[in-house]
Amino acid sequence: MNYPDYIMVALTGLAVGSFLNVVIYRLPLKRGFFLSRSVCPKCSNQLKWYHNIPVISYLALGGKCAFCKARISVRYPLVELMNCLLYLYFFRQFGLSTEFFVYSILSSVLIVVFFIDLDHMIIPDSITLPGIVLGLAVSLLPGQLGIVDSLIGLVVGGGSLWLVAILGDWLFK
Repeated sequence: MNYPDYIMVALTGLAVGSFLNVVIYRLPLKRGFFLSRSVCPKCSNQLKWYHNIPVISYLALGGKCAFCKARISVRYPLVELMNCLLYLYFFRQFGLSTEFFVYSILSSVLIVVFFIDLDHMIIPDSITLPGIVLGLAVSLLPGQLGIVDSLIGLVVGGGSLWLVAILGDWLFK
């Protein structure tokens, strides 16, 4: 076991998890999440860089905003830890390989989808449509499912979800 590699994977998982929290919060609100700085959702004060250290800042601040002392949801460190643990699991299973990167990206996207759906009961097209393209592209890699099976999965799985959405709209207006 090469501990420095595991530490790097863990730190990457935490950092990506922190970014996932930003996406989960801002994407449904149609706010940019690449260039704008983080602010407290309660008092709108701009957070310092050291307020955004995954898990550690949450613990150091006692789960409260550094400025207004409003409670910060425990979801933030949980998303960071969940992402970190998934990255470590995939690294242990696959090493630094194509599979590691594919599963890590997929798990991060699914975390975002899960929490946005939980909060807003939507799954944004800005996540699903690139996910479809990425899934089809990955199916072309050696040792993967294959494009035909991926297309069948897309039509059957995606088509059934699309049909449920159409019927739900029609039934429940």
